[in-house]
Amino acid sequence: MDEGDILHLLYKDHIGATVYIELIGEDGSVEDSNEIPMLETTTLATTTLATTTVAATTTLAGTDMTIDTDYVGMFSMTIGGTGYISINWGDGLITNHTLTGSNVTLSRLYSSGSHTITISHCENLTHISAAGMDITSVDLPEEATGIEHIDLSDNDMVIFNTYASWVNLSYLDVSSNNLVGIDLREQWVLIEHIDIADNSIAAVGTYASWTSVEYLDASDNLLTTIETHVEWPLSTDVYFSVNGCALTSESDIDTILSEMDSMGHTGGTIDLSGGTNAAPSSAGLTDKESLELRGVTVLVNVATYVYYDDGVTYWRKGVRGGFYVLDVSFTDVTGFELAEDVGWENVVTYGA
Repeated sequence: MDEGDILHLLYKDHIGATVYIELIGEDGSVEDSNEIPMLETTTLATTTLATTTVAATTTLAGTDMTIDTDYVGMFSMTIGGTGYISINWGDGLITNHTLTGSNVTLSRLYSSGSHTITISHCENLTHISAAGMDITSVDLPEEATGIEHIDLSDNDMVIFNTYASWVNLSYLDVSSNNLVGIDLREQWVLIEHIDIADNSIAAVGTYASWTSVEYLDASDNLLTTIETHVEWPLSTDVYFSVNGCALTSESDIDTILSEMDSMGHTGGTIDLSGGTNAAPSSAGLTDKESLELRGVTVLVNVATYVYYDDGVTYWRKGVRGGFYVLDVSFTDVTGFELAEDVGWENVVTYGA
């Protein structure tokens, strides 16, 4: 086997299967063919590799992406792109691959945890998916400008760094991690799908430049506010959720409903319920009704009040944004139909 020769690996999709190896010379002729047991080679499984070059001890030079994982068992990831990459699996095995545009699933059996996987030439990647693989850290550098699809959901990351240079990104899913924050970028003008649900994120930026976004799930976080933008596209299947968050401002909830209504959506789901999210005012409920008449499912919290007066002063008490409140109207009961500090004011909030 000489430098420049090509090794073809063709094998069945379970450990212990037979591996057929063909050695192809630079002129394209088959120089040798062998049949060996799977477990005597790389213990890779459930994978059909693209052409693999003969260089099993060194990586190809290029910008590195690293993945730290504690997974025990068959670690699996799906990658896509065009060009060469090298994968150092962190246990002594290095595999070099040529990506041809289609996604491929690569697997490695780990008998113990704590490995760092290094993917060289990550600038050639367009797709990386590794959900549910006990990943604690991922470093995908800013040089990965061709990346389009990232799915690192259901892992154990606390931090995931992002870059403005990922201008081709259209799909991001980092849900069900332990993230305490994430930078979503204004430059991601092609983004369509963002899922950051089920983390511990307290604040996140959104941008009018996302003129292709149709799915944004920020539910079950610590968010106290989030912006929507009228520049976001008209969609028949919009999905927007802050379910289980802490948007305690009635005004913020009203603004979301107003802007979503002005976008003209004709289908999908808007979920502003759960957590300590505020209930909408009467104006917000009007926008909710308008959306529902066009076919959008809208979920909101409902404020429950008890109204009373002494013939001079008009009061209400109840639950709003997860807290007990006492409000007073500036006029009569109709004042409560107006915005806070316009028609009424809060006198006491218990437990805030």
